[in-house]
Amino acid sequence: MILLIFFLLSSSEINHLDSVKEDISSEFRLKIQEANKMFSGVVIGISAGIISSLIDDELKELSDKMRAKELGKIMSLPGDGLIITPLVLGGYIYGFISENQKLKNAFLKSMSNLLFSTIAVQILKFSGRKRPYETDFQYDFSFPGIKSRFRSFPSGHAQASSAVYFTLGKHLCENKLCSIILFSVPPIVSFGRILGNNHWFSDTISGMIIGVSFELF
Repeated sequence: MILLIFFLLSSSEINHLDSVKEDISSEFRLKIQEANKMFSGVVIGISAGIISSLIDDELKELSDKMRAKELGKIMSLPGDGLIITPLVLGGYIYGFISENQKLKNAFLKSMSNLLFSTIAVQILKFSGRKRPYETDFQYDFSFPGIKSRFRSFPSGHAQASSAVYFTLGKHLCENKLCSIILFSVPPIVSFGRILGNNHWFSDTISGMIIGVSFELF
């Protein structure tokens, strides 16, 4: 992700790699200093996941009855890496080139929040929780979770969408409509993952909490 920023900026007429390096270095130093926020988010996210797992089975039955897997795929798209990564990169680059400090900072924060929360979630996925399309029992685990069907907890889509859209809504929006639109994206993505039978409800709750760790805790 970072190397791609350097490439895009160095290949343009504007060559400010030193400024980009300073931006990224400062943001990463800040994240390291705020590591306790990520730790809090992980602990609270896991705890919330354990509690909310009590209704996983009921929500799985509801999603099965709705038979809306295709709709779930569409709802999940804003949290897909193929969409969200170009979004944060493009937003930062545009803010940098246009010298829009607010835009640049917001996308830089969303980028770092996405990166660090993704690392936390990918590590937790090794717990080996089976996805709902793999089992009907929400407490079915197969450690270590290496294959995708055993990497349900937490939801990466929920985490990524929360890390990006919540951050952008917090730092960019100046009216309620903008905030409502951006803050509503993570729940929509999460519900899409449930409808698509890719995640349990508790997976998405944990993912969203971990995704917003740096902005809430």
